[in-house]
Parts: sequence; structure tokens; C-alpha cells
Amino acid sequence: MGLTLIGLISLVDYLIGYRLTTILFPFLYLLPIALVTWFAGRQAGLIATAASTLAWLLSHSAAGLFSAQPAIHYWHVTVGTGLYGSVAFLLSALKSEKALARTDPLTGAVNRRFFYEVVQRELDRAQRYPHPLTMAYLDLDNFKAINDRFGHPTGDQVLRTVVATAHQQLRRTDVMARLNGDEFAFLLLETDQPAAHSAVTKIQAALLQAMQQHAWPVTFSTGVLTCLAPPPTVDQLIQLVDEVMYAVKTGGKNAIQYALFPPPSGDGN
Repeated sequence: MGLTLIGLISLVDYLIGYRLTTILFPFLYLLPIALVTWFAGRQAGLIATAASTLAWLLSHSAAGLFSAQPAIHYWHVTVGTGLYGSVAFLLSALKSEKALARTDPLTGAVNRRFFYEVVQRELDRAQRYPHPLTMAYLDLDNFKAINDRFGHPTGDQVLRTVVATAHQQLRRTDVMARLNGDEFAFLLLETDQPAAHSAVTKIQAALLQAMQQHAWPVTFSTGVLTCLAPPPTVDQLIQLVDEVMYAVKTGGKNAIQYALFPPPSGDGN
């Protein structure tokens, strides 16, 4: 789309002529370059910069504008290329900084702060539209033994493998966060309890398989809470699902336990 927009702008360059395009030159191609950089990264932004410069040169050359005062045209090309390249670098740096502010640097999962923001937004939405949502809280069993036996670099690799494996099973709309050292949470949007059972069972099986492939003696205790109505706060939701997970830890580990909020009538949990 960005390259198509660059082509259209160069066509406008060619049709309008020297006077207006000289005035607008520093601004004509900024939009496609900014879009490409933001959504496709720095390298793609620099490619868009080069394409913009080439398109401008071709459009003005085809219009015969370089025959008059060519030095001015080449000066504009030089200044414009520098401007566009700077925009590509600045936008890519801004996006990287934004990503770092919301992700856990070790695993790539979202961090606790950003996860709370996402959950609060979904709780607010659930107040207006009665759609179910599910949160799963996952704790690694025997993770301390991994660090003690294999060392912290292996422990870090275990955590990265957990996130990478889970992401392969999650939908694009789901959110995974690292809340504490070896504790993770999943927010599954528009997910009732049967759908949550299917999704979390698949994630748990994939994680266990990944641990076995590396001969890491790690299992997972997972609590799953499906909300038919939203709890008042994110802290309360986290506390409720943490309690479900803790029941698994105290009951033998390496299992999944499901709960509903509000609890069914007559359920004391």
C-alpha cells in the first residue's frame, strides 16, 4: 500500500509540475514513508525512502524539469532523502521504545503494567457488552530446581520457550503476560468456559511436550477463570484466578482447574 501511494504521489508530481511540487516536496512522501516504517519496520521504511527519491527523480525527469536549474532539483533530492531517512529512523526508534515499555525484555510477553491496562479496558467493555472473557493463570512447577540444577541461563531459556510455545497456540486477539518470575497469565477474549477448556488444554499439552523435548523436569499448574460478568477491578480478577491456580499447586500440581465468576448458585468457591 505504501509503495502504491508513493507511485500515486509521483504521478501527481508529474502532472502538476515544478512550481507546486517544489513547494510541497518535503511533505509529499512523508505519509507513505511513515506508514511503511511504523507497520513494517526500519528496513522497509528505508526502502520506501529510496523508492520515494527514485519516484521523484523519474517524475521530474519525465516532465523535463531537470533541464532547467538541475542543481536546485538535486539539492531538493538530497535534502528530501535526508529528511525521509531521518523520519524512518525516528519512527522505528519510537516504535521500538514503545514496544519495550509494554513487553518483558526476557521473554517477549507483555509486562504486568501493560497487561493490567489491557484487562481494565476489557473489563470496561464487558460492563457495556455482556460477552464472556477468560483469564488463565499459569505457574511453572519445579522451576527453582531448573535454576539450581542447570543454571540461570537454562532457566531463562525455559521461560522463553514457554512464551514462544504458548504464542503458537493463542489467537491474535489473546494476550499473554509475564506477571512474576515464573508466573504467566493469558487473557482470552470472547471465550466462554467450554472454549476456554479447549484452548487451555491445548496450550498445556503443547507446553508439556516442549518441556519433554528439552528434558526439562517442568510441569504447569494452571487456574482458569471464566467471567460471565466482569469483576469490579483488575486486582480482584487477578486474585480470583490466582486462587484457582493455587488450589492446583496445593492439590498436587501439573493440572488445570476451572472456575466461573460469579460462581454458580450454591457453589462456595
